[in-house]
Amino acid sequence: MSLAERVRIREIRTLSDDWYVLKKTTFDYRRRDGTWQTQSRETYDRGNGATILLYDPDRRTVVLTRHGKTIMLLQYAALHIFDR
Repeated sequence: MSLAERVRIREIRTLSDDWYVLKKTTFDYRRRDGTWQTQSRETYDRGNGATILLYDPDRRTVVLTRHGKTIMLLQYAALHIFDR
């Protein structure tokens, strides 16, 4: 089953449009057992940016985080790499 078949967007609401855009998206997600679950996520758009996705091709896995310190650590490491 494709991702498009597993997600139905219910609502996208702009919460803030000042220094950056903050949106709340509410969607239905079809679980593996076939039941639907309503979830919501907030997204921030601060303009152009870059990110990295840590991928292990041997295990076919990615590293996902929820904590800002990891992002700050990656930014710190990038600064030192590009500073040379």
